Formats: sequence, structure tokens, C-alpha cells
Amino acid sequence: MPSELTQSVRTAIDSFVSLKTSDDHGEIAIDVLRAIRAEADLLMERQTIFDAFDSDALNFFDGDIQLINQVERLKKILNVISCSRCATKDGFSKIETVVEISKDGKTNGVEESIRLTFNFFREKFHKDNETKCKEDIDNCAPTRNISKSLERKQNSPTHITYDIDYSKDHGENKRLLTVEVYAKNNYPSVEKAVPMDDVDMTEGDESDEEGNKMEEGEKMYPQEAMSVSSNQEDMAPRDRYAAYVDSEALQDFLISSGLDFNAENSLFFFMTFPFYEHEWDIFGFLLDCLFGADGEEGCDEFEDMTDSAEEDDL
Repeated sequence: MPSELTQSVRTAIDSFVSLKTSDDHGEIAIDVLRAIRAEADLLMERQTIFDAFDSDALNFFDGDIQLINQVERLKKILNVISCSRCATKDGFSKIETVVEISKDGKTNGVEESIRLTFNFFREKFHKDNETKCKEDIDNCAPTRNISKSLERKQNSPTHITYDIDYSKDHGENKRLLTVEVYAKNNYPSVEKAVPMDDVDMTEGDESDEEGNKMEEGEKMYPQEAMSVSSNQEDMAPRDRYAAYVDSEALQDFLISSGLDFNAENSLFFFMTFPFYEHEWDIFGFLLDCLFGADGEEGCDEFEDMTDSAEEDDL
């Protein structure tokens, strides 16, 4: 027996389809239903964004009314333009999403809208054929759930990337941030992950595992470095990670969108969007690379965007 909610939805859809297929509109029923399904999926993705900010799992707001009001403003002008989620049982996963922020009274230098593009990609790491993974994932069917038990049996090296780009008025995409992870298995390592720069992988006089001299600047095969720890006595395999934020692009986004965030709040804002797999601690890797682990100094070039924005306005 359908629930009352289901019955109400069916009635509303039937009425809408009947209206649009009438002589006054002349639409085809299957086209109307297809449009309803597509828009319902996008509205659901938008709702997951709203729910993520409302639940504030990352403690982004921390009771700050100014931050809350800024996000509430964005909710009124934010829409999901496209979203594709795809995963397979043998370790492939991708999430590709485009979010649009429409122009309002607080945006700057925007004619129509700003778009954020989120790209998460997880694949088995193939030394000999790195492109095969993307070919496989492009052909898979969308799904939201994968079998964790079957996937973990593979125990294959894994490569993960997460990028966020932005554009104004359908212009060129600019990279805001990127996070890259090389894992020994297809699940996070038990031991704490370490930054890639803990091991020098760009020495020009090094030789590869077959004895061939590497060209200057050539990177070692990342899988070989994944098992190397900063403590040579620690033989447990550790994941390795790297992250980068373009401070100039981030400042431009904040000014254009009319957001008054400092550097740290900006990262909390972006990582609240639910378009990556949280079990890989991508946000933690990002914070460690940029602000330093255990309270140490992070990236010297990553400045406070709020101060820069205020100076530009003077």
C-alpha cells in the first residue's frame, strides 16, 4: 500500500503531465516525465548541499551568525546544474558536479552567474596503463552504493584526486584547490598518512627499479613511495597525499561571490559540499598541507583572503 506521501506525489505528477500534454501545451508525456525525473535528481542534490550545511558536521559555523547569514544568502541563489555519481564494485568511483551561484546584489563583476565544478575520482593505480581506469569508469552505470566487502578483497593500490574549479559567466575554469592521494590499498591505511614531500621523488640522478637513469625532474612511480615512511623503522604501509590551493583564484572567487571568509573558513565552506568520499580524510589532508600538521606552519603562500579583499576595496 503506497504511503500518503507517495500518493500525493503521484497525484501531483499525474496532474502536471495531464496539463502539459493538453492541446494548449502539446508536450509528449514521456518527455514531461523525463524532465521531471532529471529536475528531481538535481533538486535532491541541491538538498544534500543544504542538509550538509544545516548539519554543520565540519563545525564550519561554530555559532558565527555572520557565516550563517552568508550561507543562507547563497542558498537562495544556488542551483545544481548537473551531477553524475558513478561507482563499481572493483574500485572505480567518480563524482562530477556543477553548482551555479546566480548574480544578486552582493556579487561583484558578475553578469550572470558563477559556477563551481567538483570532480572526485578514485581508481586502481595502474603503472603501465593509467588511462585504462578512466575508460572503464566512463562506461559504468550510475549507482550510489558499492559492496565494501567485495571491494576490499581487491587490496589494490589506489589513486584519488579531488579538484574544485570555478568560472564566471561561462568563462574559463580556474582551479581553486586540488587534493591527491596515493594509497597502498583501496581503503585508508591504518597508520597515519604522510605528505608526499616527506620523500624526495624528483632527484635527477636517481635510477628506477630496473636500473635505468631517470631524467631530471622525472617523478618516481608513486606506488613505490607509498610504503616509505618519514620514520624508516616504521615498515607499515602509509597513504601519501598532497594538496594545493591557488590563493589568487580563491580570493577572486570570494570577491566575485560577495563572500567575506578568511582562508580557513573558505576551506571549511568548500569541503562542506558533499561531492567526495569522506572516509579518505581529504579535508584533513588539505588542512595539514596548507596549515601544517600538529600546529606547525603550513604553506607560506596561502594568505588570509579576507585581509587582501579589504585592501583591494580601499
